[in-house]
Amino acid sequence: MFGNESFNNLFGVLIRDAEHAKVAGNSFHDNCVGALVLGDAPGPAGFVKFDGNRVKHNDKACPAGEDNDVPLSGIGIALAGAHHVKIKHNLITNNVPSGDTAFTGGVVVVSGDVTAPQDNVVKQNMIVKNVNDLFWDGTGAGNVFERNVCQTSVPGGLCS
Repeated sequence: MFGNESFNNLFGVLIRDAEHAKVAGNSFHDNCVGALVLGDAPGPAGFVKFDGNRVKHNDKACPAGEDNDVPLSGIGIALAGAHHVKIKHNLITNNVPSGDTAFTGGVVVVSGDVTAPQDNVVKQNMIVKNVNDLFWDGTGAGNVFERNVCQTSVPGGLCS
């Protein structure tokens, strides 16, 4: 997926139970979630590269419903149960929830329904002015956060 603009949706882009994709040079804005890589049953989801995207103002509020089990708002890029995803050289800014949400962040890394996030790399991005610039639920193994320009993280210390 190259050079697209996606706005005013639940997801700017959804990669669900799929592998080997490249998402580069796109603009995702004014969605509930800018981009989601979702590994749920049957899974898996991974080997995705995000490079050079602008992910901003994804602040639309979407209550839990048919297409999402939980309320979502204020999420730039989310990895839910994904593996081997590389998020590099992206501008991820001003993703702030405007309604109830299960979690929020410029980049969110969490477990999916049946899989934990594994071997994901979030590196050399500008991730600023989000409620949480980086959010990780602490599950999985081999997830790396390094050399990002960011100020806030859950847990603390991911921006250093």
